[in-house]
Amino acid sequence: NLDKIQFIVNSRDPMLIFMIYSKKYDPIFVFFFQILSCLFLLFISQEHLYQKLQAESIQAFKCFT
Repeated sequence: NLDKIQFIVNSRDPMLIFMIYSKKYDPIFVFFFQILSCLFLLFISQEHLYQKLQAESIQAFKCFT
């Protein structure tokens, strides 16, 4: 069992780590943690998209001038 945990820590797969925590801790806490991670991922992807759009609009503006 210890080897399994060590493997999961080495692989750094969030879902696997999350599954271990859900076995250890309170379901409400786990649910809260899941929502937080989802929001965090959404925020990161939104930021990325926003920067991409900004870069593209600047590029388009340069083409027009």
